[in-house]
Amino acid sequence: TDADGDGRAETVRFVAKGLSQPNGVAFKGADLYVAEVSRVLRFPAVEAALAAGRAPAREVVTDAFPKDRAHGWKFVAFGPDGLLYVPVGAPCNNCLSQDPRYAAIHRLDPATGKAELFASGVRNTVGFDWHPEGMAIAPRVSAEIASPRIGAAGLALSRAHASMKGEPRGP
Repeated sequence: TDADGDGRAETVRFVAKGLSQPNGVAFKGADLYVAEVSRVLRFPAVEAALAAGRAPAREVVTDAFPKDRAHGWKFVAFGPDGLLYVPVGAPCNNCLSQDPRYAAIHRLDPATGKAELFASGVRNTVGFDWHPEGMAIAPRVSAEIASPRIGAAGLALSRAHASMKGEPRGP
């Protein structure tokens, strides 16, 4: 907490310990969502709990994502449709996986934990946002090792278009 407004925190409050590479965070209302390698957690009314001096409750929204640590970071965000968008990177630098969860962006219903494929062929998304017209825009980090099957290294812009109400579509 930055009580005196000088840009430096005087107090640090731990929300949770013992997580597996927590890195993606997003708020929806008063709830904090934290993405780990293989799951997404919800901390309901997190700020109220911390202000009251209590440890916030922890709920598992889903634990259905792969457990691979390679490209396992999940930069999450809520879309204009109220769903939580969760990327899953490829399991290695230079491969193609038969598991459709990899190299994809999924959208997750935060109430039920049910996920559906939103965009595929997105090897290792490291953030994304929405165009004002509703189109998701995501950088795609190409393979670190060039391959005729996957492509040369570099950064490309991948656009996955969806109506945000209808069926997911590929990049």
